[in-house]
Amino acid sequence: MGFTGIILLNLYSASFLLVMIIYTLSYGEKNNPQQKLFLYMLKINFLLLIFDIFGRFDGHLGTIYPFLNTIGNFTIFLINPILPSLWLMYAYNHSDKTNKSRKVLLYFIVLIFIINTAILITSQFNGCLYSIDENNIYHRGPLFWFDSVVMLAIVIVAYAAIIQQRKIIERQYYHALLFFAVPPFISLILQIFIYGVSLVYNSIAFSLFIVLLNIQNRSIHIDYLTGLNNRKKLDVYLNEKISLATEANTFSLIMADINNFKVINDLYGHAVGDDALEVFARLLKNCLRTTDFTARYGGDEFVIILDVTNKKDLLSTVGRINLYFRNFNKNSLKPYKLELSMGYEVYDVKSQMRANDFLKHVDLLMYKNKQKIKERENLNKAKEE
Repeated sequence: MGFTGIILLNLYSASFLLVMIIYTLSYGEKNNPQQKLFLYMLKINFLLLIFDIFGRFDGHLGTIYPFLNTIGNFTIFLINPILPSLWLMYAYNHSDKTNKSRKVLLYFIVLIFIINTAILITSQFNGCLYSIDENNIYHRGPLFWFDSVVMLAIVIVAYAAIIQQRKIIERQYYHALLFFAVPPFISLILQIFIYGVSLVYNSIAFSLFIVLLNIQNRSIHIDYLTGLNNRKKLDVYLNEKISLATEANTFSLIMADINNFKVINDLYGHAVGDDALEVFARLLKNCLRTTDFTARYGGDEFVIILDVTNKKDLLSTVGRINLYFRNFNKNSLKPYKLELSMGYEVYDVKSQMRANDFLKHVDLLMYKNKQKIKERENLNKAKEE
C-alpha cells in the first residue's frame, strides 16, 4: 500500500472512531466505568492513527517532515502500551471486580509503562528501539520487537482473565471480548515480519466497533451497579407500552423502594450499601418472570413493568415479592435486612396518562404505603415501651 493509500486509510479509520466517540458521548452513561474505559480506548486509538500519519513522512526531506516523523514515532512508542492496558482493565471489569485484583492490575500496568518509557528514552541516544537518520529514514533497532511483545503480553493477561471467568460473563459479551484481539493480533504478526506494513491501529478501530455493537450498545441501557435496565431504557420501554396499550391488553407497573436504605449506608458504609442494592436487584429478578421488565429508577428505587391486565393478578405478584423478601431476611447472613415499600397500579387506557404522569401516580402510591409501614413500626415500638 502506497503513502497516499495509508494516509487515506488512517483518516478514514480516525473519522470512524470520531463517530463512535460522539455516539458514545451522546447515548452512554457518563458515570459508568465501562463507558469511560471504552471512551479512553476510542480516544487513544484516534491519537495513535493521527501520530501514525506523522510517522509516515519517513524519507521526506524538508523543514517540517523530519520533525513530524520524530514526534510521530516517539509518541507512538510512548503510548502504544496504553491501549492494550485499557483493554486489559476493560476485560477485568467484565470478569473480576474485586478491589484487590484491580490494584495488582494497576501496579502491573504502571510497571510496564515505566519500563517502556525508560527504554524509549534510552533509544533516543543508542537507537535500541529505532532510529531516524539524517535523511529522515526510520530504522528498526535491535529491540524493535519489545514494543510488540509488551502489547502481546498485556493481551494474553486479558485473555487469561476472560477465559478464567467465562462462567460469569454473558455469552454475547464473552465472544465479543475474545474476538477483540484477533484482527490486531494478525496485523501485529504481519508488522513484525513484513517491514513497512502497519495496520494494527486500523484493525483495533474495527475491533472497537464490534465491541460497540455487542457490548457497549447494550451497556448504554444497563445500570452498571445492579445489571438492571437503567432510567433511559425505562423511559423508552414505558412510552412504548403506553402507546401499544388497549383496554383489553394493558399492563401493570410496580415501584419498589428499599426501606431504611440510608440506615444501611450510615451503619455499614457505602460499599455495603452498594451490595444491598445489588442483592435487592437480584432478588427482584429471581422472583419475577423472565418476560417482566425491571429497571433501577434511581437511588434505591426500582420499577417493574408486567404484562398483567387486572388488579387480582397484580396483587398476587406483589404478595409473591413480599414473601420472597421475607424468606431472604429469615435465611440471610447479611448484616442488613432488605424490606421494601411498593406502589402498584394497572394502567388505565382511558386515563390517557403519559409515562411521567403514570410514574408520579405510582410513586405517590408507594409513598403512601411507605408512610403506613412507618406508622405501623412506630406503633409497635410504642407498644413495646
